[in-house]
Amino acid sequence: MRVSSRSKPLLLLLVFLLAVPLLLLLGLNLLLQTTPIKERLRSTLSITLGMPISFSSLSATLCGDIKVVGISGGAVGNSVSFKGDSIFISPSYLRLLHGEILINDLRIIHPVLHSSLTQVSMPPGPSSLPVLETPQTSVTLSSSLQQPSLQPSQTTSTSAVALPTQAQIILRQIPRLAVIDAEVTLLNTQNLPIATIKGMSLLGSLTSTGKWQGTLKAHQVTVGNSLILHDLDSPITLSSGISKLSLEGLTATLGGGKLAGEFTLAIPPSALQYQTHLTLTGAKLNQFFLDASLGNLASEGAITGDLQLSGVAGSAETMEGTGNLLCTDAVIQPADFLRQIGEILQIQELQMLHLAEGKAAFNIHLGETQITQLYLHSQNLILTAQGPMKPNGDLDLQARLLFNEKLTGRLHGLIGSQLSQAPEAGYSQVSFRVYGPAKSPKTDLLERLTGIHIGGDLGGLLQGLFGRPANH
Repeated sequence: MRVSSRSKPLLLLLVFLLAVPLLLLLGLNLLLQTTPIKERLRSTLSITLGMPISFSSLSATLCGDIKVVGISGGAVGNSVSFKGDSIFISPSYLRLLHGEILINDLRIIHPVLHSSLTQVSMPPGPSSLPVLETPQTSVTLSSSLQQPSLQPSQTTSTSAVALPTQAQIILRQIPRLAVIDAEVTLLNTQNLPIATIKGMSLLGSLTSTGKWQGTLKAHQVTVGNSLILHDLDSPITLSSGISKLSLEGLTATLGGGKLAGEFTLAIPPSALQYQTHLTLTGAKLNQFFLDASLGNLASEGAITGDLQLSGVAGSAETMEGTGNLLCTDAVIQPADFLRQIGEILQIQELQMLHLAEGKAAFNIHLGETQITQLYLHSQNLILTAQGPMKPNGDLDLQARLLFNEKLTGRLHGLIGSQLSQAPEAGYSQVSFRVYGPAKSPKTDLLERLTGIHIGGDLGGLLQGLFGRPANH
């Protein structure tokens, strides 16, 4: 097939248009393989991420980005460790030809970050990291940092910077940032988990006013090692100067209901002070206990709640706050503990509890939790309790079990001597103690009721009241 004379210029133009980008791509890849560029890029990433960084390879993509593969950060003994599948960098190529790395856009794919808050306070005096007087739109290596590798003193100081300071550096210097499918673990000063985040994405950019704004999403957030939030979604804002992080309009799913509120965090060099106010609506009792890692304890019922907390991150003794939970219309089949009481005392009503109302209120002062009210009201029974929760999570509650007139009449011949008149009109009561771990507390209730020591830990008090799901 012969090519006409008219089509030859078009073919030549097409070949030229294809050849030039390919040649540029080839030249750029050759440039990226040179030792000075690789080392300067490694130094830039180390400074930007706040820790020593290494990678296995880098290359230029057809889209004009630099792709960095096999990233790892931190060192033995550091409070921060980092791994990532890949990082895509959109640099200034004119500056790159002069050996300078300026990042205009940064995308981090599937990073895995572990950070301890053991060193969240910034040391006195100038930081070894570059401090910018005003928000910048790119990262520039100063003359003192344009070396093939970080100096030992820089490595030591950089590795001691905790996560919030790293975030401050990244967001302060990168005009556009995307973090995709991240896994983050934050640990307190005792190396215990504060929060574990899975499936996190962060998208945002610097505004003309110097603020950083974007969106934060996460598939799952585990608070401590028990409370699980699903599908977190929130706008995220960092103030001008990147000194305060705000999540206003935060939403998540807890217990099948909607958790909504706000969260703020001061960023170093100030203390990591946080403040949050959250409300829970439309949750299901059985799903709530599952998300609180308490097991499948209730058959049905609705629960709402409110929580306010403040303190310094990683320092439990600074925590202050209040909270309450309210459940209604729960139908519960008691676990073995209350069922055994029903069998011994021949109380048929204890084979099924119709919980008209349940309340729990607590306050926290200087990190110490006090349960101010636990109130559970079924068809024929009332349970009340109050007392402290120890720092290790153990309960030490003084409780009362109240029987209405119907049950009191039935029990009078069996345990009448164990009962006393309750302040609540129409009820008699027995006082007892609840102690031990919140998930499986022990109690002397059986002994108080019957005078027979049976053990008192058959599923625990709370599991006795919120037990196996009813089959109905």
